[in-house]
Amino acid sequence: STGQPVSIVDKEAGQELWSAEACDPLFSLDLCRPAEGQQIGLSAFSFGRVEPSSKQTGDVSELILEFSDCSYADLLATCRFTARKGSPLIESRMSVKNGSDWAIRSVDFPSLVLAEQIGERSEDDRVLFPSMGGVVFKDPAKTKPNVRANFPGVASYQMLAYYDGSAGLYIAT
Repeated sequence: STGQPVSIVDKEAGQELWSAEACDPLFSLDLCRPAEGQQIGLSAFSFGRVEPSSKQTGDVSELILEFSDCSYADLLATCRFTARKGSPLIESRMSVKNGSDWAIRSVDFPSLVLAEQIGERSEDDRVLFPSMGGVVFKDPAKTKPNVRANFPGVASYQMLAYYDGSAGLYIAT
């Protein structure tokens, strides 16, 4: 297992939001050694072992993915996904134990590849992107927005929404 999602479903609408062609890693890390001017980019695929586990405590379910055996640096990455009964939210958190001399410059988590369109047609689909005051991309299947923003930085808040009139996904930290 690579720890890669295989499905994200809007249960109320019964709509799959995950891209069937997705092959991107769940996370990526940029590491650096500032004094030496060195940089390296790693991802979930850079780890040789993924250990999944789960636990249930009352109304709380948790999936834990522990990534180890990174051949480039002494790192242990842990991704946690928590769902609470009665809540439409899934909380995701990532921690990295760094036993190397590399500094962690940035983390991209969770990295999601969503379906090109929601439902039968794409004309009513929207992507709300957090650049500056917020940008709405209409019909992303047709317009193919290719945007990226760091927070803090160009992204003025940590959220994203992908939706149409019947289903959607809201991501926030």
